[in-house]
Amino acid sequence: MGLPAPNSSEEVLERNSEYAVSHPGSYHFTAENFKSTTRTIIDLPVVRCAGGRARLAISDIAILNTLIGINEIILIHHTDCGLTHRSTDYMREKIEAISPLEAQKMDLEDLGIIDFEASINNDVSWLRNHPLIKKETKITGLLYDIDTGKLTKIASQ
Repeated sequence: MGLPAPNSSEEVLERNSEYAVSHPGSYHFTAENFKSTTRTIIDLPVVRCAGGRARLAISDIAILNTLIGINEIILIHHTDCGLTHRSTDYMREKIEAISPLEAQKMDLEDLGIIDFEASINNDVSWLRNHPLIKKETKITGLLYDIDTGKLTKIASQ
């Protein structure tokens, strides 16, 4: 059993500093088998989605924020993410080829990640301005380095 869930992004970063010292580069994320490898970089309830992009997880985030009343949303992207290897246009074309009707229902903007800081800042701002996210909810964006195990704070609103 892990530690109790942290109360803030500051506590997450503190716990991660302790973790990163003893676990540098010990595991790797891959797009193909991310579900087969259990990773504990922090002990938190987690909503997973492709690229960690807020737009793809908004339903779950909004439900947790509205019904459970979470105080903070911590968004984490990781280095060498699979979405850094394909453009948004490429992904949109592939999804539309399968089902144009379903693709129209999806928010496929900004899926490709070219710049981690920009994608994290974009997601934090997008969440901050989303009508289903309570204004008093703190939103923090972190970058997880898969080589060092270290989390870095990129944005906070």
